[in-house]
Parts: sequence; structure tokens; C-alpha cells
Amino acid sequence: MNARHNWLIKNAAFLLLATITSTNFAATPAPKPQSRGYNVPLIDLASQTERQVVVDKEPGQYLGHPTTVLLEDGKTMIAVYPKGHGRGAVVMKRSTDGGRTWSERLPTPSSWATSLEVPTIHRVVDAAGKKRLIMFSGLYPIRMAVSEDDGATWSELNPIGDFGGVVTMASVERLKNGNYMALFHDDGRFLRGGPDEVHGSPCTKHKGPPKFIVYKTISTDGGLTWGQPVAIASRPGAHLCEPGIVRSPDGKQLVVLLRENSRQLNSFVIFSNDEGETWTEPRELPGALTGDRHVARYAPDGRLFITFRDTTHESPTYGDWVGWVGTYDDIVHGREGQYRVRLMDNHKGADCTYAGLELLPDGTFVSTTYGHWIAGESPFIVSVRFTMKEIDELGAEIVRDPALQPAFANTDLGPQYADSVRAFQGIPGIERAANGRLWATWYGGGTGEGPDNFVVLVTSANGKSWSKVKLVIDPPGAVRAFDPCLWHDPQGRLWFFWAQGVSWWDGRAGVWAIVTENSGDEKPKWSAPRRLSNGIMMNKPTVLTSGEWLLPVAVWKRNASGLKNMAYAHNLAAETGANVLCSADKGKTWNLRIGAQVPKRVFDEHMIVERRDGSLWTLVRTEYGIGESVSTDGGKTWSEGKPSSIPHLNSRFFIRRLASGKLLLVHHEPPDKKTRSHLIAHLSDDDGKTWRGGLMLDERAGVSYPDGVQAPDGTIYVIYDFARTAEKQILMATFTEDDVAAGKGASAQFRQRVVINQATGGKKK
Repeated sequence: MNARHNWLIKNAAFLLLATITSTNFAATPAPKPQSRGYNVPLIDLASQTERQVVVDKEPGQYLGHPTTVLLEDGKTMIAVYPKGHGRGAVVMKRSTDGGRTWSERLPTPSSWATSLEVPTIHRVVDAAGKKRLIMFSGLYPIRMAVSEDDGATWSELNPIGDFGGVVTMASVERLKNGNYMALFHDDGRFLRGGPDEVHGSPCTKHKGPPKFIVYKTISTDGGLTWGQPVAIASRPGAHLCEPGIVRSPDGKQLVVLLRENSRQLNSFVIFSNDEGETWTEPRELPGALTGDRHVARYAPDGRLFITFRDTTHESPTYGDWVGWVGTYDDIVHGREGQYRVRLMDNHKGADCTYAGLELLPDGTFVSTTYGHWIAGESPFIVSVRFTMKEIDELGAEIVRDPALQPAFANTDLGPQYADSVRAFQGIPGIERAANGRLWATWYGGGTGEGPDNFVVLVTSANGKSWSKVKLVIDPPGAVRAFDPCLWHDPQGRLWFFWAQGVSWWDGRAGVWAIVTENSGDEKPKWSAPRRLSNGIMMNKPTVLTSGEWLLPVAVWKRNASGLKNMAYAHNLAAETGANVLCSADKGKTWNLRIGAQVPKRVFDEHMIVERRDGSLWTLVRTEYGIGESVSTDGGKTWSEGKPSSIPHLNSRFFIRRLASGKLLLVHHEPPDKKTRSHLIAHLSDDDGKTWRGGLMLDERAGVSYPDGVQAPDGTIYVIYDFARTAEKQILMATFTEDDVAAGKGASAQFRQRVVINQATGGKKK
């Protein structure tokens, strides 16, 4: 007989027991469908860096999956985590001031370097009052280390029995009789080891779909020894794992929140009314509680804060470190709760957030986890601090002001976004990825400017044919998304900006952005939405020779209008103007610089050029055409605005420095000096003092709002709209500098009136 046959005979009785036990949790009647998204307010702490403490960071080294424990003095915390993705040598650090500062890495027993899976640390106390810290390391067999001096010294890792598992122990709960119940899961490979090997651990490889089962094991001696595992939860079609346990406020009930790893369903929940002896059938949780590795603590006021990795199917913070605020009763009755909270923005997929969570005596939560907190760098360990009072204060502002809610970047589009439905569209933007893929955006919805507006995104692999709408930004209710912009930063990341405000104009609006690092893909992964500032930005940023990024952001000089509820109106008189938003750290943080005050400006729509002498030249839309102002200190102060000499009318224009160093200007030169027609391109060799050439892109009435980008081969792509409520076309022209200089399209790249998109909804006017 071979090794596999011997192993099966040896473990037949145990496998039969596990099968029989798990059969108690077989298929149940389909639960009431839960939402795949959520409607509770989202509070974003990600940009509040003052809350963040770096626990450990090592260049080039993956640091992951921490757990923490708070000792009885209310200020000493111990964190353990692996040098690697789950598997790797266990690192231990200590904080003696409630997580504000952390020690260097502490000495650990030699066997800790052999850890194969996520380490977890827990406090236990035996019947005689002896306190212990225990640390588990999973796969086969599960091993445990013990400290009886609050972590000063530790035993080696030793097996707790002849069984294995994954994320052991995800939860440890003291029962009413003084015993401890620990929970973990297995996917069918590691429970009894086997003749195969995965992740350095003995196992039995799957012969078919994995079977996820959640187990409990009991200790009757204060955590020193543990009994055989007993299955408590499984469900056909669902991969239930990483159990996070919570006891009810009255102590009578236990609830376990479960990750769902097939990614087809929401997270699940089970309940026990007899200290874990029996459990209810698993049922789906609301989208608001859907995620991985739930860890919960009660706040002083009795509410729960639960932290987890966001895997909600429809969420603006998918893949980020998030939390949930609500009551135990919300969980029991399947309600969404009170808030979702984003703690930090993870920059690589969903690789983050196996968190420790502690509550200090003063009511401060300290949550600690790993993630890709800096794009392009290895993950590291960070703590975030907050109180429920602070969350409530932020929540009250958001509840009052729905425009502060991030909008979901929707790629699962319904018929309401079809080309055949849109009765209005315009105000486009364009960008080109390094591999030649083009992206275009504009906004539509409703019959014109107003609360029904949403932003759309399309793409083309080669500029010859274009996709249908791929992504929509559509805030709920009377909040509209409008004035989008696309821009590649010097690192190659594609930024997708849009403005968001209540109804047509709420007096403030706000600039939001999502970012992708793989814009060459047809379906890139986007970051969560982030609000950068008050105002509106529809034109591309400028990168200065100093390395600073300048975003042209405007707060319109006009009162809020079009609002049904004036409670959402704002008056930002001190911020009105053609402002500048500056980043000196590649977009991590932004600072507002009050901008140019140009007479008779209209919607601003300004663009900034850095001239060869280092000064900044901003051009602003005005009643008469284009106004101008100059800054000689990087945009901190601006000269008095005045009319420029550039012929134009009251509409958007486009100006950009080309690779040759020349300036490209796309603007209107209509014969009657008032119709939005005759969209023409000019070149300047002397930083805008004089202009030459003159390539007519489209002379028809109704063309407007150009934006452009240049490819490395010199091809210039300009996008614009035509007849927003009639033809409803988004058009493109392509050409070269030589075409502009010659005043005619002679190059092979020259194309006119290329239709990117045409909506056909509504009646033509």
C-alpha cells in the first residue's frame, strides 16, 4: 500500500466524525437576499495621517497579518506578525503607552522562525487566576507558544494535538464555566495533514472543490491544552472561514461573523444560545458587514466597532482597511448598522487587514494591521487611533451633507446608463496609456445640467473603435457627478477626477479622484474614491520643474442655486477663485493655494502653464473669452487678472506644452465672435506671446469643450463635444504639430470628427 492509502486508513474514523458533525450544518432554506452594497454613511479616515502610527516597516520585506493583545494595565500592548504573507518568521513588538510608540523587534524563541501561517496572540486566565499569553501558528499541526510573565519570556512552538487548520486561532472566547473556546477553519487540506505538502505543511490536496468547515476546540485548563476539533459551521456553495466571535451585551448569546471565500456571496453569521454547544444555520450578512477577518470590540457606549478587509461586492472602498459601527441588535436582525469607516487606503488589490483591535481605558480604539499603504512598496504595519465620539462628529457632518459621501465606481451597469437612454452628454476629457490604450470621459444624465448627472468612462485599444460605457460615477439622490478629467502622472498612474455636489451648484462642490496603476488594461483596478478639496477641476494638472503637481481647482463666484433643500447650500467666499491645489509628495497630500482673481470670470475652467522663465501663466474662462494672470512664486500669489490677447469666446479652451517645447492652444475663432463653432488649433514658440499656424478641427456650430493629450510619436488627440442635447456626440480629432503649423491636415495621423460615442436618448432639439 502507498503512503496516501496508509494515511486514509489511519484517519478514516476522524474523517467520518468530521463529516457527520458537519452534516448538521448542511443546506438550509435560502435566506432573505441581502444587499451586495450598503447605504450607511461612509466615514473616511484614510487621509488623517495624524491618527496613524507606523509599528514596523522594512524596505523590501513583506510584513503582514498582525494580531495584538492589551494587558490589564490598559496601556501595554503586544503585537505579533509574520515576515511574509502569513508564512514567515514571527516578529514581536511591545508598546507601553497604548500604541503611541513601539519597541524594537523583541527576541523570540528559535521555533518562531518556522511559523507557517498567521500567528495569533490571546490572553487567557485559568481557574486559579493564573494569567497566560498564548500564541498560535497554524496549518498541520497547529502549534502554540506560552508566556506566563506577560510576554517577557516564551516557550517554543509546540503542537497542541494531531490536527491542523488555517488562521488559528481566529477567535478565543472564555465560556461561562471558565473554559475557553477557540475557533478556526480548514479548507479540507490541513485538518489531519496528509501525504502531500502545501505552504511547507503536510496536507491532503483537494480532489474536487474545497470544503470549508469552521471548527471549535475547547481548553479546560486555562489554554495549556486543547481538545479535538468539532465542526460548527459549513454551507454548500459557500467557503466559510476566519470566524470572528462576539458575545451579546447581556452575555447570553454568542455570534460568529464569517468570511465567505468563494467571493460569490456576502459574509455569513451564526449564533449560539448555549455557549457554543449548538449553532444556528449560517445566514448571509448585509453588504455593510461583508469582508474578511472580522475583529470586534464594544465601545464604552455599548455600540460595536468591527474591523475587517472590505470585500463588499459593491463598495467604493473595496480592498481597503475598513470598519463597521452598529449595535449587536443590528447583527441579530440583519440591519446595515450606523456607519462604514475607512481606516486606510490599500494600494494593492485586497492584500491588507488582518487587524488587531484594542479599546483603551479612555475610550480610544487602537487598531493595528498590515497593508500596501504606499503604492509600489512592500506592506508594513500601522496602527490607527480614534474614538467613537470622533466618528460620530464626522458622521453627523456626512449625514447632513450627502455630497461628502464617496460615489461607487460602478462597472456592473444597468440599462439606465445605455447610449440609447442618455438625452444629454458633453464636457469630455481624454488620456493615453503607455501601450496606446485611450481613455475618454464625459458626463450625462437627465436632460441637462442638474442633479441627475453622472460621469462615464470608455476606452479604446487603438483609437479606431471605442467601447461602450465601462464605468459610471453616479452619486445617490440629488448629488451629481460632473466635470470629469483624466490625467497620467509622472509615475504612469491614471487619475480619474470628477466634481461632486448637490444639484446644479451647492456653493462648494468637491474634487474627487480614483487612481489606477494599470491603465493599459481594459479593466484596470481602481483605488477607492478620495475627496481632494472643495471646488471643481475639469482640466489637467501641471507638473512643475520643481516636482510639484498643480491642480487647477475653482470655487465658482456665485451663490448656490437649483437646490430644493437650502440646508445643503454653502458660502465659501474666501475660497472663490481660479485656485491651485498643490502636492509635493506625488499626490499623497494636497494643499490649497488661493488663486487668481480675474475680472468677469465665468466658471473659471482655468489651465496653468509653466513658462521657460519659471513663472506660471494661468488662463481663465471669462465673459469676454480668456483672462490671464501670472505667478512668480509657484502659484502662492498671482498678479492682478486682466484680459489676454487670445481670441476666444465664453467657453472652455485647452492649452498644453508639447514634447517639442511648443505650446498647443485649442480654442474658438467664430466669425461672429459669439457662436461655439470653429474649433481651431494654434502653436506658440515663445510661451504664448505669439501664435502661428491654425488647423481647423471642426467649424460647425455646437462644438465645444476641448481636451487633449500627445502620444510619444507626436500624435495629438483632441476630444470635444457636439450638440449636447441634439446630436449628443463625443468626437475626436488627431493630428501633428506639422499639421497645425501648416494650417491643414497633411500627415498620416490627421483625422477629423471621429465619433467616440453618440447617445440617442430623448428627442433631438
